Amino acid sequence: MNKPIRILVANRPKVMREALLDLLSDRSWIEVIGEVSNDADIPDFVDRTVPDLLVMAVDEPGKRPGLCDALLREHPE
Repeated sequence: MNKPIRILVANRPKVMREALLDLLSDRSWIEVIGEVSNDADIPDFVDRTVPDLLVMAVDEPGKRPGLCDALLREHPE
């Protein structure tokens, strides 16, 4: 059996985060390891949980948040 994909969810607003969590909840191959409501807390959560995947909100369509570059430098895997 393969290990589940470990996902940290950091979407805003809360209703979007809850919708995503509901969508992922019945997938046996996914393990939601946490949820973050404040962008400032994302780096700490990533450091502590080391997710396989981080799902976060995009403020400007087509533009990657600056936080992504910082996280990718610290966690290139």
